[in-house]
Amino acid sequence: MDRLKICLLDMLSWFHEYCVANHLRYYLVEGTMLGAARHQGYIPWDDDIDIGMPRPDYETLKKSIGGRVQDGKYLLETEESENEDYFYLYSKLYDTGTTQIEDRRVQVVRGVGIDIFPLDGIGDTEEEAQKNFKRIGFLTDVLTSRVVAVRDGRKWYKNLAVRLFQAIPRFMINEKKLMKKSRSFVRKERLMTANM
Repeated sequence: MDRLKICLLDMLSWFHEYCVANHLRYYLVEGTMLGAARHQGYIPWDDDIDIGMPRPDYETLKKSIGGRVQDGKYLLETEESENEDYFYLYSKLYDTGTTQIEDRRVQVVRGVGIDIFPLDGIGDTEEEAQKNFKRIGFLTDVLTSRVVAVRDGRKWYKNLAVRLFQAIPRFMINEKKLMKKSRSFVRKERLMTANM
């Protein structure tokens, strides 16, 4: 394993111990889960760890360690972050002794990190779930189009959409307001679940 993956594994070990000690549930998700199942470790080209937490556990984690350095090296930045370059609808746990640069519209410089996603309900019926999924997906797509970088290898029309969305002035589409709207929608529609 390279140094990045060793660092991520150390972070995951710390996170696991913290969750066990505080009775918090979490799951490996996305590429991390796929890597564990298919590769018995990491997907070779993956460069982060993805965690999902049921909303109540996620909120408890944010309240207990959000914004404060843990064990002298780990910092949890949440979607409520005041930092102008934080445009994620989830939290990130960083190793403050490292540096990682994300190439986005504005470069994001933080430590090597674990992405921690809240797991929410999406509705009580299939019709309700589809409606809510479309609404959340739309808000997420608009936000993503505002903050990602144009890049080689992406379909031309997707890069065009990114350029068009980024040309719209911030007073018309504000990224932090989009994030707040998305969080409010989840709360208003009672999509947050007590158990998973």
